[in-house]
Order: sequence, then structure tokens, then C-alpha cells
Amino acid sequence: MKKNSICVYTCLTGNYDYVNEIKKKEKGIDYYLFTNNKEIKSDTWNVVYLDSKLDNQHLARKTKILGHEAINGKYDIYVWMDASIIFEKSITEFIEKYYKENDLFVTIKHHSRNTIEEEAYECIRRSKDTKENILSILKFLKKENYPQDFGLNETTVFIRKDISYIKDTMELWYKTLETYTIRDQLSCMYAVWKTNLKIKLITLNIWNNTWFSYVPHNNYSKEIKKYRLYFYSGEEYDVKNDFQGEFIKNNDKYIIKHKVTTDTSKTVVELPRKPFIIVKSILINGQKEKVHFFNSFEIKSGNFIFNENGAFEFYKKLKKDESLKIEIEIVESTDFEKIEAYTTIYNKNELIKLKEEEISNLKSNVAKLTNEINLTNNRKIVKVANKIGQIRRK
Repeated sequence: MKKNSICVYTCLTGNYDYVNEIKKKEKGIDYYLFTNNKEIKSDTWNVVYLDSKLDNQHLARKTKILGHEAINGKYDIYVWMDASIIFEKSITEFIEKYYKENDLFVTIKHHSRNTIEEEAYECIRRSKDTKENILSILKFLKKENYPQDFGLNETTVFIRKDISYIKDTMELWYKTLETYTIRDQLSCMYAVWKTNLKIKLITLNIWNNTWFSYVPHNNYSKEIKKYRLYFYSGEEYDVKNDFQGEFIKNNDKYIIKHKVTTDTSKTVVELPRKPFIIVKSILINGQKEKVHFFNSFEIKSGNFIFNENGAFEFYKKLKKDESLKIEIEIVESTDFEKIEAYTTIYNKNELIKLKEEEISNLKSNVAKLTNEINLTNNRKIVKVANKIGQIRRK
């Protein structure tokens, strides 16, 4: 028999996220953390270990959407929260504000996009899944005559009941995800529409609200392998000019060979999310060109990439069907270069020298940077960096 009427659950597979403990446990709520990582322990979550042959992403999505036998059918209300979420205020009060007795499925309206198609193109731009997988679900939705104006939701946090009507929607949601793309936002509203489930969309910016905060995923790439390449053909995004591929590696040189798909004067190259690497040089068809970097900052030995996807754009005029060769020299940063990078970030005199755009990027990523520093603040290298920073400020 159930002890409480509310179940709050999350899932953490592999090493994708850190365990975010519940700040304050509340009466009437049971908390479950599902994981396939037997190294994970918790003081506030009931940890349930998963034994599955599914890959980490599909296992996490399946648990999110379908729940688990440990909890299914045992509670009146279920609250899902991504493992990257920390509730800063009472979950009970959150439920009382947004969930009413007759509600079946309460989810959050997307804060900036309105359609699955818009979200799909953003997923391609951010390399969230392969272009082929994402385009396949758009083709399927068109075949199904799915109305593009049906809306778009966030799936970071949601509240649901556990009745057969909702189970039909959840099962179709996961089946569609499993068939086409791992991006659950690209199949949720379709399942809602197809099963005619009555849902409540609440207006809440998941990145900026008083209820919960967000901790960045620990989804770093182990190697520099894949890239994204986009040829600008105008102000409006054109998916036909967006490509993903794997570098040709030659020692420290990472090479892209690609045919230009449109007349362009601006091309963007995005690297994988690999921290603590330095881009030392770039050649475009054997020549140095004007390059603008994103998600990085300049130190003596090159452009240092801390913990985001490093990216750059160049402005060489290219013609459609022209052959393009991009050679990027990338190296792992040394401990001394990490010290230089840390002191550059946190030394006010050095920050003034950075471009306004780079300062803005650093400010917007302060939570992520703080999290990274907290994870390594006991390392000797960081203590040395802090000491150097103190000496420079005197």
C-alpha cells in the first residue's frame, strides 16, 4: 500500500548528470531516483537501480515517459523532474498552484518556440540528434496531417495522473520517440493530439523562474570527432544547408572536406562539447581568413574552450558546388594554460580586455562556470590559479 499520495521521480543514466539532492523533503511525497549507475548514492532520493540493455538516452526517456513498476499505479499524482533540475521552493506549493483535481497532464508551454517544426530545426542546429532522425519525424508528422499550430511544450517538469487514458498517450509518445528521434519534445504533442488527451499548458520560463533552477548536464564529448557545418544563404534558417559529419584527423589537425551547397559569405563551424581544448590555427582552403569565435576566449596560445561547444564563423565568399577544405589545429590544454584561462576569467583587469560579446557570453554562463569550478576547487592547480589571481589584483 502506498505511504504517500505524491510521487516525485527522476532518472540519471550513465554519468550524464550529477545527483542533485532534494533541498527539503516534504510530507506526503515520496522521491525516486532511477539509475543504471551503481556508483550513485543519495541521502534524499530512494535510489532504484535499472537493469536494461537500452542505451542511456533511451532508458532515461523510457523511465521519464512510462515510469517504472516500482511506482506505477501506487500514487495519485506523479511529478517528473529532469535530473538537472533543483526545486528551490516547495514542490507541494508548485502542485497546488498549477494542478487542479480534474487535471490529467500538466506541462509547461515552450518559452520561445511554438511548433514542433521550429523545435526540430533548433535541434538540428544544436546537433541534438542526427539530421536524418529529426527530418524523419517531420516527414511522419506531415503524413499524419498533424497540425503545426497545435503547440509546443517543455518536458523538463510535468505533472500527471496514472490512469489508462493517460497511459495510452504515454505509450504512443515513447513508441514515436523510439521509432524516430530521441528528442522527446518532437513527439510529445503529437501523442497528445493523436489520443485527444486534454492537457493543461502553463506559462513558465524553465530557465528563469522562482520555483526551480537548472544545473548543466555533464554531457562532455570524450573526443573531438563530430562537427556541424552551416552555410548561410540569408537571414532565414535553411535546413538544406545544415550538415553534420566526422573530422578527418591528421595528428593535431582536424579536417573538414565538404561541397558548398549555396552561394554564401558566412559559414559556421561547431565543435563537440569537449572542455579544456585550444584552437591554435584555422586554414580555409589553405589560407588564413577572418574568423569570429563563439563560446571561447583568447589566451596566448590560442582560443581556449572551457565547457561549451566551441564554434567559429568565417566570411570568405564561396560559390555553390565549390570544394571547401577547413583545417583546424586543436590541442588539449596544459595545466599552465588552464591556470591562465581561470585567472583570465576571474581577473577583472583581464576581463576588461575581452570583447563585449565575450563578456556577455561569460556572464550568461556564470552558473555553468561556477559548477565546473566547484567540482575542481580542491585541485592543486585551481588553488595555484587563485593564488596567482590574488597576486595580480594587489
